[in-house]
Amino acid sequence: MTRAKREPEHLAFSLRGVKFIDDYIANPCYVLLPLTGITLMWRAGYTFNNAHWAGFALVLWVVLAAVSIGAYSPALRGQIRALEREGPSSVSLQSFERRARIVGPLLGAIALAIVYLMVVKPSL
Repeated sequence: MTRAKREPEHLAFSLRGVKFIDDYIANPCYVLLPLTGITLMWRAGYTFNNAHWAGFALVLWVVLAAVSIGAYSPALRGQIRALEREGPSSVSLQSFERRARIVGPLLGAIALAIVYLMVVKPSL
């Protein structure tokens, strides 16, 4: 995004590329994640009764999905719409960009917490 700001003619391409990845790669993977995780738990002999870390990870997954659907995707769509309507120096583009800049790392932190729980399997 930083490079695209220095070269505004590439900003629309960058945002559409991120939206494509979000819509067609990341989100479908997020849908498959609990299915594969629960299948692997079952195959390894875990249940939600003896693996509380898995239940907590599932709750975090729901939070991740809600924040992604409720905040990140709309911010990304808003950035694209503001850029197309008002140009690269628009105030609304900067507002949507700030939201995405806050929400993106939050989603990354939640995803890392889920990975930690699934790998370390701490006793909770």
